[in-house]
Amino acid sequence: MSTSRATIALTAEADAAATEVQDRFSYFKDKMDVAKIGFAWAVARDVVPDRESGWRIGGTTWAMSSIDRDGQMVQLADALFPDRAEDRAVICETLISKGLVLIGQELRSGKIVTLQDLLGPAPKRKATAV
Repeated sequence: MSTSRATIALTAEADAAATEVQDRFSYFKDKMDVAKIGFAWAVARDVVPDRESGWRIGGTTWAMSSIDRDGQMVQLADALFPDRAEDRAVICETLISKGLVLIGQELRSGKIVTLQDLLGPAPKRKATAV
């Protein structure tokens, strides 16, 4: 399934969390990069893209063609949720906001202090001979 929605937006809470990440880590100059991390967090934590009652968009808005230039987010949403009827952009939008809210909670609780805490440890690999 593809997407017909041209834009996606953050909830106000997710937008605030993205700003917190940018304030904490000067590494992220563009909020869109932080939003992509929110998407990855949600996917890695098996977040279900259901919207609770009272869900409201109130934050930064992007064109889908900007945030998902190569279509991989939409493809992943389709692979993870093939039976859901929503437009794939809606699923991406929901996962981004939910992931950012999780990150914000972790920041405020002190569980995320460093960039490594945010991005996680590198996967362990076997040493290879050079």
